[in-house]
Amino acid sequence: MTGRSENLLRASLVTFAGIVIGAIATLLLAQVIGHRLGAAGTGLFFQAIALFAIVSNALQLGADTALVRTLSRKVALGQRSDLARVVRGAVGPVVAVALVVSVVVFVAAAPLAAVVAPNDPAYGTAVLRIMAPFLAPGALLAVLLGGTRGIGSTLPYTALQNLALPVSRLLLVGLGMTVGLGAEWVAGAWAAPLVIVAAIAAVLLARQLRRAGDPFGSPSPASTREFWRFAIPRGASTVLERAIDWAGVLIVLAVAGPVLGGIYAVVNRCVNAGTMIDQAARIVTGPRISRALAVGDRKQASALFLDVTRGIVAVAWPFYLTLAVFAPAVLSLFGPEFVAGALPLALVSIAMMLSTTAGMVQSILLMGGRSSWQLGNRIAQLVTLVVVTVVLVPPLGLLGAALGWTAAILVDTTLATVQVAVKLGIHSSPRLVVLPAGLALAIFGGGGLLCAAVLGQTVPALLLSGAVLALVYVAACVLLRRQLGFDALLPRRMTTRVIGLPAAPLPDLTRIER
Repeated sequence: MTGRSENLLRASLVTFAGIVIGAIATLLLAQVIGHRLGAAGTGLFFQAIALFAIVSNALQLGADTALVRTLSRKVALGQRSDLARVVRGAVGPVVAVALVVSVVVFVAAAPLAAVVAPNDPAYGTAVLRIMAPFLAPGALLAVLLGGTRGIGSTLPYTALQNLALPVSRLLLVGLGMTVGLGAEWVAGAWAAPLVIVAAIAAVLLARQLRRAGDPFGSPSPASTREFWRFAIPRGASTVLERAIDWAGVLIVLAVAGPVLGGIYAVVNRCVNAGTMIDQAARIVTGPRISRALAVGDRKQASALFLDVTRGIVAVAWPFYLTLAVFAPAVLSLFGPEFVAGALPLALVSIAMMLSTTAGMVQSILLMGGRSSWQLGNRIAQLVTLVVVTVVLVPPLGLLGAALGWTAAILVDTTLATVQVAVKLGIHSSPRLVVLPAGLALAIFGGGGLLCAAVLGQTVPALLLSGAVLALVYVAACVLLRRQLGFDALLPRRMTTRVIGLPAAPLPDLTRIER
């Protein structure tokens, strides 16, 4: 294996490990909230987090993803002296807009609370004023880390976004509830680490830029227009993504009350933990896909897309199958009242499995410069989610919300897959995912159902079954590694020394970095 491919493997493993740790910290946070605040208090807490996430992402203006795409393209084209100019042109508007909005939210907290929290305006006012100062650091952090990724380093993102931020939030929120803080101050403790983490990200990005070249020039008007022509639609898409993430929870809170809203928020967090797999792939390979497309190497972009899709299915399907089969046991970790969300959790988990088979279609759209296409997809997805959820929650409760989420997932996946295949000429290959999908379905689906039938829906049964099935699955993947196409992901010495079998010549899947 070449040094470049080993670097890719190392970056992928480090990124994935960081995301797993961050996801665990996030789930532990939800567990602590669920046990300490109950379903109703959990609903209020996640209502605050949902509104913060939507506004903070709006304030990024799409500059985070635009920096990943623009900087990686300039690196590929040898235009390193432009990197600092592009970053400065992105950060300035984000900071200016974010500061203005933060002041407006703080000053107008009372009338805004009457709109976003009409059932408890006093609580809403307190939350808005406590969290308003952290909106700017939240937006700035994403943009700065987009810059570090675009230049070519995923380590700052992993260390800060996936490790430092969720772990510090877990510690501060746990401390806040230990000393008896209310839900509004607990939400403030969740947001507080953004200040320090954003400051560290700024220092790291500045170091990278100093090494890159001339930091004093200004970007040309043409390049600035091109940057924001991509960024603005992407920013709108990001807002819609966060709205899609939380709209179901907010609708359930408004229609069915804080108890069901809290239960559905925990279901939401469990399912979204699975997106760590796609996130890891996007973080590592997004800039590489952008470089390949920048130099017109569509063949290499397609090859990377197919291999990553196969890997995502191999990792994501076991996770989602475990959630689906052991849904009551998983939700019991957060408290007995949360088990009512078992059927919705199973349904949405299955929908996410189907979505992962499409692979990195979202990254292909973005790195190919088609942010406006993705914006249209997100609009269709959000409309589907809101309409179906509003119609079905009153008669079906949480199941109606899950059906709305499922419909939205399928709409977005279908649109993006067709666009990437028909308009960009990058096709998925169903036969490449049949084996990993079938293997996961047999072991974690069939084996999981057998274990649940024999051992029951308990936490010890979940842990024991998960450990045994994971060992069986890893052994099967090692034995079938050639058929699965995983040889290219293993260093030659691991193949020969650990597995004990001769290594076949390995394809260089990272020529796009050259």
